[in-house]
Amino acid sequence: FSDQSHFTKTFGKIMGLTPRQFRKRQRDSAERAAAAQPARSR
Repeated sequence: FSDQSHFTKTFGKIMGLTPRQFRKRQRDSAERAAAAQPARSR
């Protein structure tokens, strides 16, 4: 991409959300998945 603005616009058209929103959703999803896993004991 020629610049960040171009990337952000193209990403938004393809993904339907901004890169920041995408990262937040991914992070939130990973945190929920980790919280749902039982704690391991030795």
